[in-house]
Formats: sequence, structure tokens, C-alpha cells
Amino acid sequence: MSNKIKVEFCQNNVNRHASSRHALAFVKEHVSEDTVHLVEMKCGGICVACKMSPYALIDKKYVTSLDAEEFFQRFKKELEKQTAAAMARKAI
Repeated sequence: MSNKIKVEFCQNNVNRHASSRHALAFVKEHVSEDTVHLVEMKCGGICVACKMSPYALIDKKYVTSLDAEEFFQRFKKELEKQTAAAMARKAI
């Protein structure tokens, strides 16, 4: 069983929303590859939501907000929560 957290970004969403780009860059720059399995998919298949707001999937949990700063804060909070859970599983 892998203890890595799966973080998924839709490339179309990253191209549309600066806050998605910011979240993706944050993962690439500040999160270890030992912790996260980063997936950059061409299309996430939720086009209506994609056009309206930034989003990411963290272990299949949809994280979004219409406000860019709020999205990034929600993203970081969920990533921290999932990281803590993964570390707890690893310790067992």
C-alpha cells in the first residue's frame, strides 16, 4: 500500500486560473516526491466547474473556491491534513 498522497491538477484549469498554477508550483517546489504522487492530467472532465474556478483533487477530494486566495488556503490545509494522515499510516 502506497503512503503517497495523490494530487491531481487539470492542465486546462492550471492554464485558466493563476491560483491553480500557484498551487501546482507550491507542490513542485515545497513537497517531497516521497510524499506526493503528482498528476497533471490534460482534462479533468468537469469543464463547467473548471471554467468558473480553480480546483485540484487531493486523494480524490475536490478542493475549490471562487476566491483565489481562499482556494490556495483550502488547498494547503487539505494537503497538510492528508500528509498528516499518510504519516500516521506510515508509523503503524
